[in-house]
Amino acid sequence: MPAAAGIAAADSGALVRVDQTGARHAVASTSGVPFRLAVDGDGGGVVYLKRAGKDQVQVRRVTAATLATGSLVDVDVTASHGGQVFVTGKARRTAAALATVSIVDTPKGTPLSLQGKLALTSWTISAVDGRERWIHARGAVAQGPGGERKFVGTVRDITAEKEAENHRRLLSAELQHRIKNTLAVVQAIVSHQCVSRLYSPCVRRLTFSC
Repeated sequence: MPAAAGIAAADSGALVRVDQTGARHAVASTSGVPFRLAVDGDGGGVVYLKRAGKDQVQVRRVTAATLATGSLVDVDVTASHGGQVFVTGKARRTAAALATVSIVDTPKGTPLSLQGKLALTSWTISAVDGRERWIHARGAVAQGPGGERKFVGTVRDITAEKEAENHRRLLSAELQHRIKNTLAVVQAIVSHQCVSRLYSPCVRRLTFSC
């Protein structure tokens, strides 16, 4: 991805910068291949995830210490067009906050506004009656006195909408399956009739698609 003085890229065991001549320059060494690269607005610094053990990751920035840690499946990194990088999910801060990197207390992968003040997300919860329900949340991200960010907004139950959406998807898949079966039967009948009558123009292979 475009960064200061070239392109930032992931390589085996290193984060590299490719200059205008195509030459590769190692920027930071990593164990394995770094991933989820994001460029911030502070001189084109690169924030990335680095594997740490079997199922843990570190959130790192070039020329900086580890910013946060967390589970491999619970942490994500994304960048806004304004140069702000957001760490979402269950990340544990391990270093002082940076102006261009924010650790946001929202579910992993939550879409955020340019400045991280608006979040839009949905997830499932277990209700008192034991049923799993879909929740849709929209609101602002407020910064606490310690630099942490909290989600403050409205929460809405969208279980009925999700169930209707899943039902439509199921019907669509069933319809496609039946159409394919019908076309397969038609193809078999036509092919059988052509061969049995030895009608040369029909000997050509017929194909149907949906």
